[in-house]
Amino acid sequence: MQYIEFSLKDKIASIRLNKPEKLNALDHDLLNELSNSLAQLEEDESIKALFITGSTQAFCAGGDLNYMAKMNQYDAREASLWIQQIFSQIEAFPFFTIAVVEGIAFGGGLELALSCDMRIASENAQFALPEMRYGIIPAGGGTRRFQEHAGYANCIYAMSANKILSANDALNQGIIQELVRNKDLADFLDNYKQKILSYTNESIYEVKALVKSAMSKSRQQAFRDEAELFGKLMEQEGSKKIQSFFESKQDKK
Repeated sequence: MQYIEFSLKDKIASIRLNKPEKLNALDHDLLNELSNSLAQLEEDESIKALFITGSTQAFCAGGDLNYMAKMNQYDAREASLWIQQIFSQIEAFPFFTIAVVEGIAFGGGLELALSCDMRIASENAQFALPEMRYGIIPAGGGTRRFQEHAGYANCIYAMSANKILSANDALNQGIIQELVRNKDLADFLDNYKQKILSYTNESIYEVKALVKSAMSKSRQQAFRDEAELFGKLMEQEGSKKIQSFFESKQDKK
């Protein structure tokens, strides 16, 4: 692949956008390679997490304007549906998906990040939905996903004001979950990956499914489902890990 670097190591998958001359802007070729990379993950039940990254300068600058400028109404609608399908594929994975944002994540780049379960950003990260300046709107599901994290007012303001959010702004609005100093990012990610690797695949898949479904159910049903999974995981590994924790504390005395 020319614009995507894909790797799978120790049950952790990595996708790195690599089109620096265009700040990783999304065009047909990059999107096609991204789709093909995601297809490789569909049937692999060993995977515990997927990390999506860009470069230190740009996670992804959004849609390639040269690519979009050639579109008529039909082309634009079909491209939007295709991009939404790709991003929804990320959203539907049973394992954890994490966007690691350095530099800019504008337009489709922010929408790509929002399709992940979590977003970790360095202090130089910036976020925006600037499409209205070009007479268009987000087309990769951003009008919904941005609202789900930051609310209606923040979404419509970000669009109408061409607002560029700093990493700290994004943290305050719930767009990102962790803000890490540039120099500490590599160590932070290594530590986070080690935590994920300590969990069983089954617990990752079931916990993610439980949390995602909880808000669509009644409180009573969500609580029952939580109790059922709590009991199951306690039987499978929880009691052993708790006992091991107490034993390690005894050994240190």
